[in-house]
Amino acid sequence: AMAAYCANDMERAARGFTELIELSERLADDNTLRVGRAYLSLCQRRLHHFSAVRLQTQLLADALQRGSPNPAYQGIVESNLGWLAYHRGKAAETARHAQAALNAWRDAQNPYPMQWCALMLLFALSVEARRLDQAMAWLRALLAPPQQRLVTPVEAALTRLFESTQPSGRPSLAQLKRALASARAAGYV
Repeated sequence: AMAAYCANDMERAARGFTELIELSERLADDNTLRVGRAYLSLCQRRLHHFSAVRLQTQLLADALQRGSPNPAYQGIVESNLGWLAYHRGKAAETARHAQAALNAWRDAQNPYPMQWCALMLLFALSVEARRLDQAMAWLRALLAPPQQRLVTPVEAALTRLFESTQPSGRPSLAQLKRALASARAAGYV
């Protein structure tokens, strides 16, 4: 499942994580169950399966309450709640959940490599609010190691923003909107 996820085959990855969840339930393996729910929800986000994201997020949140509160997965819960709020047009709620996700990951023992879940939302909100400097700050965080590399068209569009800036040293709103459109097309927003 993770190989399909990393290969950007979200449909196949979702099927694999669904099988992992079913097996984990049969074996009463709560840790693997949380892993499966976390990454299935990310696949479903990229596929824009709203009700499935809502369900997996609730099930993951419930599992975290019953077991050890893993900051990585708590961050996924928060970022998914932010993503759902974003698609309901709730900017303040989106920002609150995305920031809570970043805070959870900051408390983790190791840097969490999939912070795009929250950073992309904050980037989108900044572009939509015409806060160009803030958008660029979120963009730098998105592209910084050890963050997961984004699919090639999106990463290329985001990287181009640093290479083709206005004489002022920052991209125009139109350039930021094009990059955001690329991220949307790939299912990141």
